[in-house]
Parts: sequence; C-alpha cells; structure tokens
Amino acid sequence: MFSKIRKAGNGNFGISLIDRSGNNHSLSRHEIALLQLSPGRMMPHAAILAAKHPSRRVIWLLIKNGARKMAGGLVGKDEKREIISGLLRGYAEASFVELTHDSMTTRIAITKGERDLRGKTMLARAIMQENQYGVEEHMVKGKTVIDAGANIGIFSIHAALMGAEKVYAFEPVGKTFDILVENIRINGLGTTIEPINCALGDSNGIGTINYRYPGDGGASFVLQREFKESQIVEIRTIDSIFGANHSIGFVKIDSEGYESRILAGAAETVGMCRPVLSFSAYHYENDENDLMALVKKLWSGYDVIVRNVREKTLFCRQLRVAMA
Repeated sequence: MFSKIRKAGNGNFGISLIDRSGNNHSLSRHEIALLQLSPGRMMPHAAILAAKHPSRRVIWLLIKNGARKMAGGLVGKDEKREIISGLLRGYAEASFVELTHDSMTTRIAITKGERDLRGKTMLARAIMQENQYGVEEHMVKGKTVIDAGANIGIFSIHAALMGAEKVYAFEPVGKTFDILVENIRINGLGTTIEPINCALGDSNGIGTINYRYPGDGGASFVLQREFKESQIVEIRTIDSIFGANHSIGFVKIDSEGYESRILAGAAETVGMCRPVLSFSAYHYENDENDLMALVKKLWSGYDVIVRNVREKTLFCRQLRVAMA
C-alpha cells in the first residue's frame, strides 16, 4: 500500500546571525526569501532590495552568494571597500546561525564556504519547516532514532528537540563529522545525540567516500560528481551495532545512492523493531520501485508513502489496520 505527498510543512521560519559576543542580528523576511532562490534568480531581487534598503545584511547576502559585481554597482568604490571589509570582519566574528521554527531553535556553526549560509538555511528549512522526512513528534518522542547520513546534524538536532530519548548520528566524512560534533555542542544536546564517525552499509568493512568540501551533503561512495576530496572510512551495518537490547523507533537515511545497502544491513533490526523509515529515493531511475520492494521484503506490514517534498523520499510506517 502506498500514497503520494507533494507538499508539506508550514509556520514561520526565522534566521539570525549570532556573533561571539552573543549579539543577535535577525534577517528580514525579504532577506530570508533571497536565500531560497538560486544565485541567478536571487541577484535582481537582491539588487532592488539593496537599492531601496542599503542595509549591511542585504549587501552581505549579495557578497556571500557570489554577486560581487552586482553589489559593486550599488555603491561607490571607497564605500564598497569599506562595506566589504566590514562585512567580512563581521562574518569572521560570527559564531553560528540560529534557525527558529514552531518555537524550536536550532543553532548551526558557521564554517568557511561561499554557499555556506544559503546551503545551511535551505537544508534546515527543508527539514524543519517543510518536514522533508515526514517526522512527527509522536514518532520520535521518548524513542531511539538513527540518522544515517547525518551530515552537519540538522535532522538529528530536530529529532532531539522533538523529544527523542537518544539519537545516533552517523557521519563518515571526518571534516563534516567535526562540524556535526560542534553543532551538537552549541545546541546543548550532548547527552541526547551520540555522533558516530563511520558509514552504514550492508556489510562491515571499509570504503572510499568522495566529497567536495567539509559539510558537503552530496558526499557519496557510488555517485559520480566533480568531487575534490576522498577519504577511506569504516562501514558498519545497523544490525551489527544495534542488537536485541535496542528498540529503534525511527530511521532516517539520506546517503547519496547507498540507501539500499543500508536497508539491507538493517534487516534484523527492521524485522524486530519495525521502526518508521524515511529515506531518499531519487538517486537512481528505478529507486522508488526498487527501494519499495526492498522495504516490503524486510517487512510486508509497511504502509509506504512517496513524499515529494524538496526531494523524493519514501516514508514507511506500520499499516493503520492490523494485518491478519
């Protein structure tokens, strides 16, 4: 049994920059809207706003999204130099981005990278506001959650804030893992979220994962992209880590084409615990059908929902009507 969902999520979404002194610099709704656009679409909108309201934040957004020439046309040469140097100093002094939705606040450490702010906010908005993975409070509250492909930890933090008793956050890339650990720290969730620096798969061993930069959400063992760095990492199965002593309530998987292998390595855990499963299903042409068949093989009692919220996800939970 399966159904489809194309849109989800609502509510207000706030973004602030917090510097090392604790000063809060909130972005306006116009500036937040800019972050959701591609750089090409963003530039003319930002130019209009900057002309009407030449605030430091709007110019900063132009600079951070690579539109330096556009920003340069709005101010004089000397003023441009002063603004840019001041903004870069301000960014260097900032400690983290604070994201707020439905009274829940998530802090994300600022790291180097031109697309840093835009990428973080788009990912956070997909998970927190649009509910990309379909998680609801009753699915995780008081339960154990597995985050396979935790990246910088936004889903893990979200699940913890929703009341999860324990979140195991698996991230294999060392430099990304360091960001994950820092994000757990600045959110004060060290007792709830346990970061684990390894990959998950269908057998225990090692493998080479490729990535473009620290915090890259597209790091992959199998997909072909213009990667710049690689790392040999440990691979474990969910079944080898979580035995009969664990009761798993929710499993989220976003592993850039490795979803089927992670599910195969979780056969015993899924059969025993029957957790809610939510995982990406768009990396290969036949992912939807192949992964749906694999889930049904693991346990036939799943109700499978195809969610097209930002990216295609298969959301699997027990059928509402008990099977005979």
